[in-house]
Amino acid sequence: MPPRPFPFPLGIGTDICNTRRIRHILLKDQNKITSPGEQTNTTSLHRFLRGFLSWREQQLFWKIFHNKPEHVYEDLPRAVRYLGGRWAAKEAVIKAVAHRRLNFQHIQILPSLSRTGPIYALILDKPASAYNRTVQQAEAQNKDTHHSGGDMDPTFQDVVDYNLGRRPKGRNGFSRSVSTESQDSSEDFIPGELQDDSVDGQVAKISVSHDGDYATAVCLAVEEPRQGDVGGEAAAREP
Repeated sequence: MPPRPFPFPLGIGTDICNTRRIRHILLKDQNKITSPGEQTNTTSLHRFLRGFLSWREQQLFWKIFHNKPEHVYEDLPRAVRYLGGRWAAKEAVIKAVAHRRLNFQHIQILPSLSRTGPIYALILDKPASAYNRTVQQAEAQNKDTHHSGGDMDPTFQDVVDYNLGRRPKGRNGFSRSVSTESQDSSEDFIPGELQDDSVDGQVAKISVSHDGDYATAVCLAVEEPRQGDVGGEAAAREP
């Protein structure tokens, strides 16, 4: 008699992130951010945030630092810890539901509604934009002279290569988990102003831990039925 299959339709994923690379990115353009009157929306910090966080997640990040980039550098260890945990959490989700071939913009790592419980992952049915329409329209006017939010910062690519170097790459050469959203692709993404608790998606459990220069995360996610499944096939599917 063959072994009995695992009886529950669950997937588990784990990841570890070396936060030193994130720290390197945040320090790259520090002088630009701290200069009085400097435009900050094209710094490495902003490009990094838009590269793997949705608009809603970016607003949660900026709320911690009172919407002031200089506050990020006044409490840099906290920022690095926060972002490293989010990176590891998203990678853990991707591994937990590997059959969906998600990228970072399909996943939002969010606080509990009470703000006192653990964070959780929202696996979206449709990817979430790193922009809202107002920001897109303003930045589109300057995309010929400013770094586009859809391009990959070279140092950001170093983080991808370091943390995800063994992950197969897509046709564009980037790791599959990295968003390649451009400011002209809004119809394919949930715009920032519509990202709230009413969007369609599946909740997953997340646990994040930190030790020195490393952030680790574990995700427990339900394996939803796939096209062609009958009855309990999702639970009985062979590993």
